Amino acid sequence: MKRLALWAGAVSALALPTAGCFQEAPVQTTQDPLEVFSVTDMNGQAGTCADLLAGQTIPAGQVCFVVIDDFTMEVTFTTTGGWELEEAHLWIGCDPEGYPQTRKGNPIPGQFPYHSGDVSGATTYTFVVDLLQFPCLGTPNCDPGNLLFAMAHAAVRKASGGGYQTETGWGDGSQVPGKNWATQMVLTLRDDSCDGSEQHCFDGQVGFAFGGPAATCFLTVDEDGDSMGDFDRWGWTNLIGPGSYSWPLFADAIGCDRSRGQRVGTVTVEYDEATAVVTYTMDPAVDRTIASTHLYIGSEVLPRDELGEFTVAPRLYPLSNDFVNCSDATGTQSDPFECDGTGVTTHTYTVTGLSGNVHVIAHAGVLGEIDCP
Repeated sequence: MKRLALWAGAVSALALPTAGCFQEAPVQTTQDPLEVFSVTDMNGQAGTCADLLAGQTIPAGQVCFVVIDDFTMEVTFTTTGGWELEEAHLWIGCDPEGYPQTRKGNPIPGQFPYHSGDVSGATTYTFVVDLLQFPCLGTPNCDPGNLLFAMAHAAVRKASGGGYQTETGWGDGSQVPGKNWATQMVLTLRDDSCDGSEQHCFDGQVGFAFGGPAATCFLTVDEDGDSMGDFDRWGWTNLIGPGSYSWPLFADAIGCDRSRGQRVGTVTVEYDEATAVVTYTMDPAVDRTIASTHLYIGSEVLPRDELGEFTVAPRLYPLSNDFVNCSDATGTQSDPFECDGTGVTTHTYTVTGLSGNVHVIAHAGVLGEIDCP
C-alpha cells in the first residue's frame, strides 16, 4: 500500500510556475481514503514544522503541519518563550499568488479562509484543513510532487513591564511580493513507500446534494451581514419544510456550477416536521461507490464547529459514516493492508427531534477504482 509523507520548506513564490487552483475538486488517493499518512520532515523527524517568527527575527513558537488522513490536515500554531497568541490566520492554496491581497500585493490576513478570532492568552490553536478542496493534489508517486503553498500569520504578545509587547508573526518561509515582510512556505506531499506491492487505487470526488430552489451555495452564505460570502468552498445548504424531496447528488461542481460537475447519484429526504429520513443512492451507470457520508440537519443555515462558529467542513458535520476499511491479516492498522470492499451504493440516516423548517447539507466522498500509477 502507498502512503504519503508531508515535507515542508521555504520557497520563493516567484520561482515556481503558477497553477490554477479552484477551491473544490477531486483528489486522487491510494487505497482507503481514510488511511493515516506517515508524516516526516526533511530531516526524517516525525512532524513537519516551521518556526513562527515575531517581528521578522524573534523565535516565538512553531507552525506544524500534520496530515491525519487522505482528506484532512491539521495545522497547529504553538507559542513558546512566554509568547501568547492573540489571533491566528491561515491560507493554503495551489497557486502561490492566490492569497487575498491588496492591489500592491500585500497579503490581507483578515481575509484568509482560516481564522481563529480573538484567542488572547492561548498558547496553541489548530485549524483543520480539508485536502479535497485542492485540485493540484493528484495521484502521488515516488517522486516529490503535489505542492501546496501556505501562509501562517499570527498576532502575538508577551508580558513586559506590566503590559504586553505585541508583534506580528509569520511562519518562516520566503518573503512574498509586497511591501510588508509576509512569508510563504511550500508543502510537498509525496509517496514514501513505493514498495511495488499489488495495490487497489481509487480516484476520489466530493459530492453534495443540490436541492434546486431550496439550495443556497456555501460561497454566497453571509454570516457577518456584509453582503460578502464568508466561505471559500463549494456545496449547498438546502432549506425545506415538511415533505418529500429527491435531489441530485453532484460531484466536483466547482464553484457550485453544476455544468462543471457530474451527477453521480440521488439524495432523498422524507420529512414530517419531527423526523427526517435521508437516503443516499449512487447511480449504477457511473460505476462509483460511496466511501463516506456526512450529514447536517438543523434550524441554522450551517452547522457549528467546536468553537461555536459556522463551518462548511464535512468532517465537522454532526452525522457521519465511513465505509471503506483496511487492515492486515490480524486486523491491526499496520502494513500490508487489504481493503474489505470499495464502498457502498446506498446509505440511510434517520434524524429525530426536529421541528419547523430545517436546513439539510448532504455530503458524500465518492470513489471510483482506477489503474494504479
